[in-house]
Amino acid sequence: MRAPRAALSVFVVASACAAARPVGPMVVGAATAGQIAPEVIRDVTLAHIGEVNACHEAGLDTVPDARGRVTVRYVIGSEGRVLSAEVASSTHPLPAVAVCIASTIRSWQFSPPTGGAVTVQYPFDLQPAQGAGALVVRPPGPAPMAPAATPNAESGQGLSIDAYLAMRQQQFAAGMSPVLPTAYGTLETSRAQNYAVPLAPGRCYKIIGVGGAGVEDLDLKLYDARGALVDQDVATDNFPVIGLSRPLCPAAATTYRLEVIMYAGRGPFAVRAFGGPAVAPAGPSRSGVISL
Repeated sequence: MRAPRAALSVFVVASACAAARPVGPMVVGAATAGQIAPEVIRDVTLAHIGEVNACHEAGLDTVPDARGRVTVRYVIGSEGRVLSAEVASSTHPLPAVAVCIASTIRSWQFSPPTGGAVTVQYPFDLQPAQGAGALVVRPPGPAPMAPAATPNAESGQGLSIDAYLAMRQQQFAAGMSPVLPTAYGTLETSRAQNYAVPLAPGRCYKIIGVGGAGVEDLDLKLYDARGALVDQDVATDNFPVIGLSRPLCPAAATTYRLEVIMYAGRGPFAVRAFGGPAVAPAGPSRSGVISL
């Protein structure tokens, strides 16, 4: 695993009239009726800027001088939870970076707006660590680790593990939010690693895994507390998905055992569980996913 890229950070460009203010949000009222102070949105954004920074640094591993403005449009519900987030526009050369930023915003929590849901557009100006006249916003604590890049177009060429996972979430679990931290590991061929996955009732879930450089075929198998196989994805690819061939909607709180198997190749992987409404939305399907 490579050392952290401590010198590279998200730059939030300051306005000419207030050198300490990052690019501010635009509250779009046409589609929603609520109200929220722009300062609240800015403060929450700065609290999570490390997550945006991680998406940007993942892109810098591929294109060291990558820069551009990514504008994300998202809806804050009446309870302050982000109901949806999408890329409104982007001038960044790597689309996966914009997708990664939109994906992480879906897990943010705001103060409840007044009068109902609020639609927000927030621009992020991303630049490499050079130049002047900008406010450098760094996350608290250690800089995020830069994961390995993936090897070819189908498996996410030029993307870090985190950016590749965000891309697959957009494809297979759009509208769902992360419910557990991302699990990382490294496996040799024919080796496996197990994780406990506690899931609550009242929601449906998808568990997505992705492999990095050198990973040709990664599989996932999910077992219940009795050891019975609940679902599996053993297709020949490096992005297995649990909950795609059949809904994963536990009736009671259950701690599952997730088995990550390196069927072919060797290298790093990442796995994360995402949750959504109790009735699972229809998602894309693909051949090779085995139904039990």
